[in-house]
Amino acid sequence: NGVVDSIIKIKDFENTLSVNVIGSICRDTKNAVASLNKGIPIVLSSPKLQMSKEIAVIAKKISES
Repeated sequence: NGVVDSIIKIKDFENTLSVNVIGSICRDTKNAVASLNKGIPIVLSSPKLQMSKEIAVIAKKISES
């Protein structure tokens, strides 16, 4: 979406660190902590969450590179 936590623009992040960002993951602390406490990856416990979908997209990009 071009913004990480509505503070850092992805382009600024890329320029500062000289890297290409392949995706971003929304902040969903409540569900991330719940998944962590259960000991189950969020992409398995809640695959329909936006966070899970974004993680899956990044994982796919990595696996295809």
